Amino acid sequence: SVVRDYFGNHAGLSVVTRDVTERKGAEDAVRRERDLSAAVLASLPGIYYMYDDDRRFVRWNPHFETVTGYSAAEVADLHPLDLFTGPDRDRVAERIETVFRTGRCEVEAELVTRDGRRVPYFFNGVRAEIEGRTCLLGMGIDITTQRQADADLRRTAGLLLAVADGTPDGVFVKDRAGNYLLYNRAAAEFVGKAVGDVLGRGDDAIFAPDYAREIRETDQRVMASGRAETVESELTVAGVTRAFQTTKAPYRDADGAVAGVLGITRDVTERKRAEERLTRSQSLLRVASRVGRMGAWAVDLDGCRVTWSEELLAILD
Repeated sequence: SVVRDYFGNHAGLSVVTRDVTERKGAEDAVRRERDLSAAVLASLPGIYYMYDDDRRFVRWNPHFETVTGYSAAEVADLHPLDLFTGPDRDRVAERIETVFRTGRCEVEAELVTRDGRRVPYFFNGVRAEIEGRTCLLGMGIDITTQRQADADLRRTAGLLLAVADGTPDGVFVKDRAGNYLLYNRAAAEFVGKAVGDVLGRGDDAIFAPDYAREIRETDQRVMASGRAETVESELTVAGVTRAFQTTKAPYRDADGAVAGVLGITRDVTERKRAEERLTRSQSLLRVASRVGRMGAWAVDLDGCRVTWSEELLAILD
């Protein structure tokens, strides 16, 4: 500043110098943090938002404006619930109150954009004290693709189950731990159970211990080898024993890794009985052809009954 003499004439200058290194360092640090924060928020895949306990937006990322279609000035005048309608609006309002009351909450709802489009989002929120104000901070993720994938999965699962239930053969899928992921009606009827009593459970809860152990051993071989295997077995349900032929193959996930076992079981009881009748008939015919000249005999091929003469009985003895 100017220094003047008694008569008011310019006599020189007075200079005060202050070391502001720390202040400048602090300002640079704040600037760096601000720039980093802005860069992080801009890079988020979803929309970021922060509003105070008056429900007024304090901060948001550029993606928020892009998704909603509102300008920065318009966002500043918005109430968070202005982005929702109908039951979603009520549900989001309840979850907002939960965040301010308990500190954290999540919700799925359709965000309504400025032009009226409805986009499904997953929102989260946490309570925080910012510069003396209680605020809600959170992020929203567009789940359109996930919902479409879920719908496609449900349609595929429904189609698979319809196909499985349309066949008289038992169809099942198990995970690596041996728990059933799919079990059609025919398979449930084979074991005398309801489908709901089988899903999510293992063979130990369905079959006798020895039979369950045999099933598990086959499953382990199929998963270890990566090759299909066909086995035949007998199962007694409600006092009736029937024969089954089961083909098992590895069940693989999207990456090709073995994730379990899938199989088809067919009731072959009648076929086995027919084969046994045929075998007995052929055996009787072979015996009869050798001794036919030795006495009178008669064969009932269907019932596998034979009537022999006294001479033939003596020879057979």
